[in-house]
Amino acid sequence: MAKKIQKYTLIGCDGNAFAVMGYVCRAFDETEKVLQRPRCVTEANKKNYQMLAMSGDYDNLLCVSISVLDDINDSLEKAGLLSDDSDDALDMIAKLTAMGYNVSR
Repeated sequence: MAKKIQKYTLIGCDGNAFAVMGYVCRAFDETEKVLQRPRCVTEANKKNYQMLAMSGDYDNLLCVSISVLDDINDSLEKAGLLSDDSDDALDMIAKLTAMGYNVSR
């Protein structure tokens, strides 16, 4: 049975633009291995992502990155490889509450 992986999200990711782009590119690489996609397809997708992400301001970078990660997560979910062990939002609320923030859903 193939290893299931956690959902890709920008929650908790370093907010530096280069770190965000690096995270998304690593998501492409990991997904390539898990889904056994041809390397040339993944490289083309990464180049398109980088071009779109750098074509605007920081907000554009985040929008493009979130959209790409959603597509990657959808592909993993359709293949049955997305782990459903944790809910990212609930985990983040628990962490923030533990740090003393008043957070509600």
